[in-house]
Amino acid sequence: MRTYQKGYGLHTFAVDVLWVAVAVAAGEDGGPGIASLGYLFAGSIVHGLHGNGRSALYSVGLRVSLPLLGALAGGASQGDCDEIDCAASIALGAGIGALSALIIDWSALSKKAVPFDPGSDVAGRSRTYSIVPQLAPARGGAQLGVAGTF
Repeated sequence: MRTYQKGYGLHTFAVDVLWVAVAVAAGEDGGPGIASLGYLFAGSIVHGLHGNGRSALYSVGLRVSLPLLGALAGGASQGDCDEIDCAASIALGAGIGALSALIIDWSALSKKAVPFDPGSDVAGRSRTYSIVPQLAPARGGAQLGVAGTF
């Protein structure tokens, strides 16, 4: 059976924007906890709702590993540094890794194979069309025409 790739990256993006907004609104009381849980699991929930279990696992893996790798790279980029410079480099590397994980999740992982139905268009709407000849009597002769829906 033929399939095509249907993207749902906008759904993943919207849920990520939602957890950020909730975390900001919660402030210091619950914001860090909401942000951590949202960052780790929001993408996986969307993938799961779309029936894409593999992408759900990859999403968590990327969202954990890329910030860690970024933090390691940021720390390694500083040779001999004081605490503030090292902390800033580590935080920058982790941030770049986290943003990279989100972008990969939205663009590459948020796709699923959908069976292609030859009787429907790419959005899944059925293609119904008809062409009907028309012949009607008219004053002084007849009218011949074609009518259609598509």
